Amino acid sequence: MWSGRRIALFLGLGGLLLVGGFLWRDLHLPQQAGVPSDLPDVRVEQFDLRRQVGGQDWTIRASRAERSEGVAQAASMDLEIQGPGDRVTRVRAQKGLFEEAREDMTLWQVEGSLREKGKTLSWKAAEARYDGKSREWRFPGGVTFRRDSLSLVAGTGRLLPKGDIRLDDGVKARWVVRP
Repeated sequence: MWSGRRIALFLGLGGLLLVGGFLWRDLHLPQQAGVPSDLPDVRVEQFDLRRQVGGQDWTIRASRAERSEGVAQAASMDLEIQGPGDRVTRVRAQKGLFEEAREDMTLWQVEGSLREKGKTLSWKAAEARYDGKSREWRFPGGVTFRRDSLSLVAGTGRLLPKGDIRLDDGVKARWVVRP
């Protein structure tokens, strides 16, 4: 017949199957409820972040931001970078993508300015990529730089960490002389 060991073994296996069934059900609840599995980890409205990146003070404001798996996406962004010295970089973009691990950023529909020693260099581009390692701004789809009465347009360009610019692919210069 049934010995005490067989009853304990039978009850133990039954308990494991019951716990396993509950665990399986709990792990699959989001799919059963029709909840999409590709939702962001965090979603916020009126996002405001201050942090230090490479010895510079960054302030990022966005109307909406989402973070999922180490990548943050933002809409209607304003970015301000302070330092070194009196240098201030301001950037406004319709949307942006920030890769946290590499501190790289891609922005779309971008306008920016670099102000240092009382002089301002403004720029406008369809796309801007910030390389966190080299601290360069890259403009792969064309860029327009302006300073005072000088305007430079190029197919591609870079804004280097010290404020120098490098332009390629059909560079055009326009200098307006006012009497």
